[in-house]
Amino acid sequence: DFFTPIDFTLPLPLEEDRYEAVPAIRTDLHVGETDSLSLVAVRGFDPTRVPWPRDAPIAVRDDEPSGWQVGARWLRTGERLDWSVSAFRGRSTLPSLHAAPGADATGLVRHYPRVDALGADVARNFGALGFRAEAAYYRRRADDGRQAAASGYMLVAGVDRSIDNWNINVQGVFHHTPDWRDPMRESEPLRRLAAVQNA
Repeated sequence: DFFTPIDFTLPLPLEEDRYEAVPAIRTDLHVGETDSLSLVAVRGFDPTRVPWPRDAPIAVRDDEPSGWQVGARWLRTGERLDWSVSAFRGRSTLPSLHAAPGADATGLVRHYPRVDALGADVARNFGALGFRAEAAYYRRRADDGRQAAASGYMLVAGVDRSIDNWNINVQGVFHHTPDWRDPMRESEPLRRLAAVQNA
């Protein structure tokens, strides 16, 4: 998902239909019967599209990056337990806004911070019950001290059980952003606007 931009300007009912394809190089190395290593590399950058009013009174300049983005995943599949760990280094496809101190209405920049991420997931069956969990840490590093969305931790975990033609699934979601900063602390209106959008 770190590689794949989303077109939020398309009013489609299913989110997966808004994902856009990107050209990539991928190789899979199978290590034994249960383990595999996947490596992915993408040259260039395709941003996520977000709605923005055409007649907005504030001009926004796009600053799209270039270069390589890379990712890796180690996957183990077994009869009762599946798990994987993954890593990513590249750019956030979701834009952040930045206003330089003292900037006027033409000083808003839409940029894409660097991202380092680590993730893991696990799935295990206990008789008729299935347990699933995914965890991730992502760190956004804005260039030149630009304003950006906060880094954070995410965890999704739950259990499911099939009964006849029904599947009951209960999940919990945890999202923590330790470096979150109250956007209303910005004294300048344009920087406050950018901080609110990023938050």
